[in-house]
Amino acid sequence: MRLIKGCIQLKKAPSMRNTLNACPVDFVSRAIVHIGAQAQSIGQTFHFYPPTPVRFSDFFESTKNFGYEVEFVDYMEWRDALMKLTLSNAKTNALYPLMHFVLDDLPSASRTPVLDTTNLTKALEGTGIECTSVSSVMGIYLTYLVRWCALRVCPHSLACCPCAPPALLSFYP
Repeated sequence: MRLIKGCIQLKKAPSMRNTLNACPVDFVSRAIVHIGAQAQSIGQTFHFYPPTPVRFSDFFESTKNFGYEVEFVDYMEWRDALMKLTLSNAKTNALYPLMHFVLDDLPSASRTPVLDTTNLTKALEGTGIECTSVSSVMGIYLTYLVRWCALRVCPHSLACCPCAPPALLSFYP
């Protein structure tokens, strides 16, 4: 959430092809409840990893579907713009507390671990509990941020956006 808000505030997102290891919280919580109730799950390891990984840039591309202006720029340009903003107006950007994470060249320095989801897949087989893409729930994330006044309502006409959820439209003046 902090990353989404911070990039929208900055109006820039880093152009990164790195894979985003993220699953919607609804999926993770339902899976944990189900797995935790199974005696055969005791002592096993369950790795969560999306069946269809999303690239960082693709994830942020979906914010544009809701009218937010986010320009993709080179990572170092994004980092420098974020540093300039936070140094001039210290704590206004949601990413300020995470500055120490972005000071290096994150796309080159980060490595995604290989996770084995065999146990997870087997435990959820036949339950109907399935992982959707985090990009497919972007509207829910934005609605949450707007509802809790953590993000301004998009200044563009969300009413024209076919994928804007009704809850988000109710905040549009």
